[in-house]
Amino acid sequence: MLAALTDLDEYKSLHGITEDYLLQIGDLNADLQITNADIQSLLGLLDQLGLGSGIATVPEPASAALLAFGGLVFALKVKRRNPSPLG
Repeated sequence: MLAALTDLDEYKSLHGITEDYLLQIGDLNADLQITNADIQSLLGLLDQLGLGSGIATVPEPASAALLAFGGLVFALKVKRRNPSPLG
């Protein structure tokens, strides 16, 4: 699955499969996309079935939360670099 994610079009042509079939076999979390989140779903499924051999999944943080946190860190750094002209 990792190899397929690097270039989905190449994977389709190499194995002679259609876009619909690729989505059926690769979209494990049913979001109509094939992304890293599908790998996390696969790892979770393997772990539930006892086939994961101790594989730990790492949830993907929400983009909005990352953007907000990054903005906060950036604002704090800018504030430290530019002291108030009055003080």
